[in-house]
Amino acid sequence: MPDITIEENNPTIQSQQKLFAAGESHFNLGEFDAAAACFRRANEIAEANGEQTAVAESLNWLGEIKYKLGEYGEALLCHQRSEEIFTSLENPRGVAQSLLGIGNVHYYQSSYENALDCFARSLEILEAHPESPENSIATATLKKNIGNVYVCLGKYDEALSYYTQSLEIYEAADDHAGYAHALGCAGSVYYYRGEYRQALEYFNRSLMLREEINDWLGIAIATHWIGTIFRKLGDVQQSRASLTRSLALCENTTWKELWYETICEFGMLCEVEAAQSAGELKTAKLKEAIAQMEKGVQLLKEIGSGQAEVHGKELKRIKKNLNVKNQPRI
Repeated sequence: MPDITIEENNPTIQSQQKLFAAGESHFNLGEFDAAAACFRRANEIAEANGEQTAVAESLNWLGEIKYKLGEYGEALLCHQRSEEIFTSLENPRGVAQSLLGIGNVHYYQSSYENALDCFARSLEILEAHPESPENSIATATLKKNIGNVYVCLGKYDEALSYYTQSLEIYEAADDHAGYAHALGCAGSVYYYRGEYRQALEYFNRSLMLREEINDWLGIAIATHWIGTIFRKLGDVQQSRASLTRSLALCENTTWKELWYETICEFGMLCEVEAAQSAGELKTAKLKEAIAQMEKGVQLLKEIGSGQAEVHGKELKRIKKNLNVKNQPRI
């Protein structure tokens, strides 16, 4: 953890740099409120010193924190303001980073075409300036994100192609965090294709790398997916163990969308457990499934997540199953 002792009455460039370092450290630990406080203060100092590049950079960080907290409208405003500043400064890499942030907000709101447009524009800028090592990593991230959009659009071959390109760049750059994330993304393709064992292999590799570098957010994502895959395979014990670990990490890091989706996943798991049960236990498990799903869907709606609709359909299906089961015999 960097030294984060900041003198409130000393708004210097040095204190600004310390705040950026502290904010990034908090962010990587999933401590989003603390990270936001650091970047807000850094933004104030940058404004006071006329450091427009730092103002735009802090806005991008605040935007990323906001969408992690489910505050999509505020996240979009931060990234759009950042894009305006970087454009005025004729800073193409900054513009590309802002467009990446805007695309991420659209993605989490399930506005996939808008997300794809932002990612494509950002990638075009970076590929026109390939000399920077930072641009190489950013290019890998954009290719991964474009793959994510194609997964959501059901275009799995296109998604896997972009993930493969992303993995190659991360590996060449020796970026373990990026490589681990892209591995999980590639695993999602196999999941949606119904190739659960292959998907599990990818997510287990991703989890192992994330544990090596203490990437708590990444561990939460990987264990969520592993729990989901075990549910699909009917292994309720391993599914519950993985989801429990993911939920605990989500609660600690306050990544709201993943947190709320994990609650929904527990509901789906209860449905599987109901299918493996009989009598009153079966009914109790279905009711528990509905309670968990209702909670998760409501929370997703409150933050404006596009996943609320997806899980809402599953909730209706489970409710229908319970009603059918409770119909009297004729």
